[in-house]
Amino acid sequence: MNRTIKTKVVGVTAKNDDGSDRQKIIRKYVEAEETLLLEREPDNPFGKNAIAVHAAPLDEIDHDDKIGYISHELAEELAPLMDSGHRITCMVLNKTGGGVGESFGVNIELTIYTPEEVAEHHRKREEEKTAREASALVLKTAPPSTPISISKKRRILLSVILGTSALFCVCCILLVIISQIQK
Repeated sequence: MNRTIKTKVVGVTAKNDDGSDRQKIIRKYVEAEETLLLEREPDNPFGKNAIAVHAAPLDEIDHDDKIGYISHELAEELAPLMDSGHRITCMVLNKTGGGVGESFGVNIELTIYTPEEVAEHHRKREEEKTAREASALVLKTAPPSTPISISKKRRILLSVILGTSALFCVCCILLVIISQIQK
């Protein structure tokens, strides 16, 4: 089961190595509910567990898009997880401050997924892709002289979508194709 952590980005008032201003990046590119990118920096001179936080990659940004870091304490826990195959997503909860004479802050929510959850996600995506391809194949390979009724098309699509595995879906589709050819 995935786990979520609410925290804030630290180091938001520092400048990036290329001189770009993190406050300007936050002001211009960071909004609530936006996804941010996390990047491990094992060679960071301030700590081997460093995890940088970046604004989503945008074509308009022609400089370092780093807006800060995960706190040192939290990075000590998360870096080994990232290094061992866990995935961590990062979403902006809100942007704080930014008034006259105030710096911006960024509150975030991190969601941690185990390697098993990541593998399951990839397996499901592959299954869905196979089902879409199989569905397209059925609709393409039906002989032009044999019209498929709407209800039959729906049954084919439902069997593809609701199939418990890609192999089951392919078998169902092949049976439908064979039955159509035999008619």
